[in-house]
Amino acid sequence: AALAESFARFLMLAPHEIEAARLTGLVHDAGMRLLDYGRLYRKADLSQEELGFLREHPAVGAAMVEPLLGSEIARAVLCHPERVDGRGYPNELRGDEIPLLGRLVQICDAWVAITDAASYQPSESPEAAIASISNAAGSQFDAELAGRFVEMVRR
Repeated sequence: AALAESFARFLMLAPHEIEAARLTGLVHDAGMRLLDYGRLYRKADLSQEELGFLREHPAVGAAMVEPLLGSEIARAVLCHPERVDGRGYPNELRGDEIPLLGRLVQICDAWVAITDAASYQPSESPEAAIASISNAAGSQFDAELAGRFVEMVRR
């Protein structure tokens, strides 16, 4: 949430968009909590059935947060695992079909997954994370946002 807020500030988004980025960062994986998160989160080799189960988390999370935080944040929660190349889930959206908040939080989420020792994978250095995000710019991540994110973390 703090990283999403910082990135939104760096992008000079409007105050309400900065708050929406913070809230989306806070709740983007809320659906994981209802999907046996503790058993599946750190598991290295997920079966196809378990992967399918995990892929339900954006829809579950969006349904959970919409009554509390509104449709804009719910849509970002739903879309945060989408990829700009259309190979994401749950709806295989492409590029600007993915809301800005979803694209922004996706990059922040990846950064944390790569660099945080408490993540589901071994942590890597900030430079390795920068390389990963840069390499996925234009396929997994919005290329412009990925570039701006790298600029922010280097500062």
